[in-house]
Amino acid sequence: FELNTLAHVSKYDLQIHNQEAQEMMLGCLMIRLLNNFQGIVILSNYGLVVEAKILLRSMLETLFILKICCEDKDFIDKYIKSDQVYRYKLLNIPRNNPDHIFDALREYATEDIKKQVKDNIKVNNIEEFEIYELAGKAGLKSHYDSAYRLLCNTSHSGVRSLEEYLVLDERSEVRILNSG
Repeated sequence: FELNTLAHVSKYDLQIHNQEAQEMMLGCLMIRLLNNFQGIVILSNYGLVVEAKILLRSMLETLFILKICCEDKDFIDKYIKSDQVYRYKLLNIPRNNPDHIFDALREYATEDIKKQVKDNIKVNNIEEFEIYELAGKAGLKSHYDSAYRLLCNTSHSGVRSLEEYLVLDERSEVRILNSG
């Protein structure tokens, strides 16, 4: 609880200059990291261990990006621009899915809009970043290959992660479902 309090207080002690991209990005990433940490503490306190593990995975992703941004000021611009690749993927969802929930997006995602985004990606040589690449660039590949990979099973509802919801007896038979 002392660490949780420290994390909470630390968020309000951040001093950033709104004209400095690196400071703004680092401030946002640090707040996200601290919020994830606080969420883990709160969820764990209420017995929601699986949900806390999902936040821990998110926290690791944030840590990878934060470390790179601290060490490589030029990366921040590339990271911000990489959102265009994500945007382009979202704009193409209605093309592959006729469901009516995408009607508004279908109306917005005209061929002209998609072409503008695609051209922007090509002209500016914008690349998509994979988490394992970011972990390697941050010098945290071992964290990716260990904790992050193990937590992926939990985040994606892998069979092993579902064992958390079972309470077994001495004969390994299910007694009850553990709801947290």
